[in-house]
Amino acid sequence: MRHLTLLVATSCLLVTAALLGGCGGGGSAPVATDGSANPVVEQFDPLLVTSQGSRAYRLLGRDFARRGDTVTLTLHAREGTPFLGGTSAILDAIGKVDSDRQVRGTLPDPGIPRTWPGVVEADVEVQLAGGGHTMFSTPGARLEPGRLRITGTEPTLIDGTPPGPVVLLGEGFGPLGSSATITFRTVAGTPFLDETAASVDVVGTVLSSTQIAFTSPEVDVTGSWFCEVALLLQDGGQAESDRWYARFEGPPPPPPFTVGAVIPSSYDAKVPSIVLVQGSELTPIGGIATLTFRATAGTPFRGGTTDRLEVPGLITSSATVRALSPLPGVDGLVMADVFVRLPDGREEQSLNQVAFVPHVGSPRLVINEVDYDQPSTDTGEFVELYNAGDGSASLAEYTLQLINGTGGGGTVYQSIALPAVTLPPGGYFVVAGDASVVPEADLDVSPDTNLIQNGAPDAVGLVRSGIVVDALSYEGDAAFPWVETTGVGLVDDASVADQAIARFLDGADTNANAVDFDARTKTPGASNTGRTERLLAAGALGSATGEGHVLQLSPSEARGISLGAVVSGDGLGGLAFDLDGRLFATSRSSGGSSDLLALSPIDASVVFALGTVTAGGTPLDVADLAARPDDGVLFALVDDGPGAGRLVHVSTADGRATELGALPLAAGESVGGLAFTPAGVLYATTRGAVARLLVLRTSDAVVLNSVPLVLSESTGLAVRPTDGALFATVAASDVVWRVETTGAASVLGATGVGEPADLAFAP
Repeated sequence: MRHLTLLVATSCLLVTAALLGGCGGGGSAPVATDGSANPVVEQFDPLLVTSQGSRAYRLLGRDFARRGDTVTLTLHAREGTPFLGGTSAILDAIGKVDSDRQVRGTLPDPGIPRTWPGVVEADVEVQLAGGGHTMFSTPGARLEPGRLRITGTEPTLIDGTPPGPVVLLGEGFGPLGSSATITFRTVAGTPFLDETAASVDVVGTVLSSTQIAFTSPEVDVTGSWFCEVALLLQDGGQAESDRWYARFEGPPPPPPFTVGAVIPSSYDAKVPSIVLVQGSELTPIGGIATLTFRATAGTPFRGGTTDRLEVPGLITSSATVRALSPLPGVDGLVMADVFVRLPDGREEQSLNQVAFVPHVGSPRLVINEVDYDQPSTDTGEFVELYNAGDGSASLAEYTLQLINGTGGGGTVYQSIALPAVTLPPGGYFVVAGDASVVPEADLDVSPDTNLIQNGAPDAVGLVRSGIVVDALSYEGDAAFPWVETTGVGLVDDASVADQAIARFLDGADTNANAVDFDARTKTPGASNTGRTERLLAAGALGSATGEGHVLQLSPSEARGISLGAVVSGDGLGGLAFDLDGRLFATSRSSGGSSDLLALSPIDASVVFALGTVTAGGTPLDVADLAARPDDGVLFALVDDGPGAGRLVHVSTADGRATELGALPLAAGESVGGLAFTPAGVLYATTRGAVARLLVLRTSDAVVLNSVPLVLSESTGLAVRPTDGALFATVAASDVVWRVETTGAASVLGATGVGEPADLAFAP
């Protein structure tokens, strides 16, 4: 029998071969050319052969010669090439003479595709070993395409946790090695896909006409689950289970867990802190739980838009979950229930409620701007005060002193008591000689003209409880304590009507008048830089003055001050505010690893080191951080060296990263900065001989758009939330750049205090 190398190309239907009889003509046996008699075939049994595996056959007739002789059988299709997957018009088989009146043998799988239209009729050619030969054509043989049927699985009880190998049993599967889609539909319930779906698809491989191998889907719910089964083969063949159900066994029920107290029971509304949840049977250790803070009344969170906040928590032991508290977005008392949801979806409420309490900070009132000289008569003089602290200031506790510093002296020529006004953090208060000329004035004092002396030198001081808390000496140095370091060079040019002496960054105070102030366009009652956004920068690794520091910069000109060192020995690579206003940073070390840090959004002090950023246990070198604006999820660019870089998610519970995709970088091209626009568009920069501005797809890091970038060594990127403008930093430079979406760039300004590696605008 000729070896069949091709299974039925579209064969996977149910085997239902019917053994029916057939009959043929008789008569005297003619004599063969070698002198032996030609056989006479009277019946081919079975009459109808299903194209589904090999089948036993027999020929009934006479003159079949000696018992045990070989008989060659050839079926000739009367139309087309239906055999062997639709490739041949003939089908060969071998038989043995059982007696003079019977031949028995096995007919190979005819391999008639299921798409073949109808029954195939064939003439049967019989060749005896001794030379006898005949053609049986009335009626000959009749064959039909195969059928597809599902009969069960092995094993019969499928373990749904963890997934494992299973074989689907049936008939009519094929061709060998092709793929098949198996659909399991539960009779009731939704045990699949995190308990959200009643059906699930798996892809299997055809092993034979009766077996398909696949890996079982995972069942997320405990107990036994019965499923109907549907099958779709690669050739389009379909079948469904009939009065038979696959049975899945879900995971064993987990031990009951409890949630006890949440410690502490109150949280600052503006500064995050560590949350500890006590309990029992918290699993799995090292897993990420979800803590939900649900307000007991109203929708006070995120500006009055929601009643709940969620943060991830690390299960540090079977009795403890650790998390970082959310910031509610309001500065008022809010009571909240706390719910803990384990990774398997089970949730319990804590025994106690917690409170978000108004931030209790310290006021820091400073002299922010002074206009003491105008063209001709001085009628528009004013002193602007600014609360640079994080607590409200009661102005009634302060006195504004005007100082005559002639000859380096320090004589008070006018003392102005401030009114009983509470100035909030970030608030301005303007004291003016004539409110009709300075309409932004909050306090009108006398005289209307020539209120403030014109210097060389003179000073303005702010006194609280007899102590000078701030002083500005201009056009030289007045006597101590009315000068901070030196005021030499600070001049309000009388010929420039709109000029004043102002801090270049509202509230920035290094206790050096000539450093903190300069001459600029006056802005009474408003920001000296012309913009109100808060812009922070992370000091670059290896920078002489900015290593490991967080800088606060002017959003209009980039000049800044250092808020202090965050890490020692390492630099800071990434900086990002999340949806709730929490501030995160990543360190960069010479060893190529990065730690995730939670910082105070007020002064950038370290709240907690959340862990080393890792993927699969391997530390990652994070080049930049960015938080998605709609949900606060942290994204990071991983620097794998020239020509390699990845986009990942970073858990704010423990720093573990989930890889999203590799960036298609050229040889010598490295990752740079990362930033989201308010609309959720993700930009990235690359650096090196090839430098580009990219738009990335957040799901897999696919590049959606790419333009050449003129900055060849960009290290950080930020998007201004008010208008979507892009800003970038570059290596070994304190210059901040404005970047266009075309890849062009222009200088915003220099920090003057360090080399920033990344930028972040506060939400």
